[in-house]
Amino acid sequence: MIIPMRKPEAATVDRIVAVAEKMFAEYGYRGVSLRAVMRECGVNAAAIHYHFGSKEALLEEIFVRRAGALNSARLRLLDHGMQRENADSHDHLESILHAFLSPAFSLPDGDEGVRRFTRLRSVIAHENAELSQQLVSRHFNETSGHFIAALRKALPHLSHQALLWRFHFLLGAQYYTLSNPGRIESLSAGTCDASDLQSALDELVAFVAAGFRAPSPKPQRRTRGARVTQAAQAAQPQRTARLGIGAENGNAKAAGRAKGQLARESAAHSAEAQISDAAWSAIAALLKAKPARVEPSRGRKPISDREALSGIVYVMRHRLRWRDLSVVAGFRSGASCWRRLREWEASDVWQQIAAVLRERLPDGEELDFAIVERPPAT
Repeated sequence: MIIPMRKPEAATVDRIVAVAEKMFAEYGYRGVSLRAVMRECGVNAAAIHYHFGSKEALLEEIFVRRAGALNSARLRLLDHGMQRENADSHDHLESILHAFLSPAFSLPDGDEGVRRFTRLRSVIAHENAELSQQLVSRHFNETSGHFIAALRKALPHLSHQALLWRFHFLLGAQYYTLSNPGRIESLSAGTCDASDLQSALDELVAFVAAGFRAPSPKPQRRTRGARVTQAAQAAQPQRTARLGIGAENGNAKAAGRAKGQLARESAAHSAEAQISDAAWSAIAALLKAKPARVEPSRGRKPISDREALSGIVYVMRHRLRWRDLSVVAGFRSGASCWRRLREWEASDVWQQIAAVLRERLPDGEELDFAIVERPPAT
């Protein structure tokens, strides 16, 4: 049998798209230039500009291919499920959910392709939320609309708003399961195999189906702001009592000291939670070898190296923005953590620290180093 050969131009385009997807996912969309893609592919600049014209067009082609394959498979499975709806309506909801989820767990080039495209979407969402929203809306909204309509028929007890929220939660569960597979292995101490995509799919379908079937929650009379204020007022006497400061004490300086101590305790707790003592001992030895930092004689003392590194790890682990560190985890300053990272990069000690984190932390290989590190020179 004669196997038809692919046209040279088609093979070149396929190679460029595959290499670009891999590099964007690993180093970030902003951190990779067309010239870097060109060097990795072994093609000249004219070929890339001829086939795509720009980096944005290359990214668009990646989404066209990946989203096109996903959407086609989803709609095909949905049509098949709708045809057998009357024959077996008991598991119709599971059939709809399986039609939506299963293609994402079995892209054409297997497990690696699933994770690479999911990782690429995560990177773009972090770097450029507006671009990410445009791409996702353009390539997935129409297909999602078909599934929302099918779910509407299968779940008449839900309001349209409740249905949309639960579909939103479905998207989040799928996204996290595929983008952070190491988390389940860490939680289960290795008893759950993240590479077993079929088991992950079965569990996800069962979990999401139960969520869709749940009754709508009763509306709350109090506003969100009132609940937050009441909770804060109830917790305040406990916090001040811990510090030996009566609620009747109106001394502004005492209140300031109390607030500062609470912040330091919260940051210290976060530091211990992010980096084990064993890992920190190995990293502290690396930091002793670099020139000592000059401490200011007056004013606010800088954060410790351990707290700075803990903030960096927290950003990598939870994919936060630097400015959200103080709000989410009690760290004193995300900007300070960022500046300390840049100091370590400039003194060539960061790569050694990163190696220790990958080796000593339970989820070290899953930390998102691309989020915090400067992109490689291109």
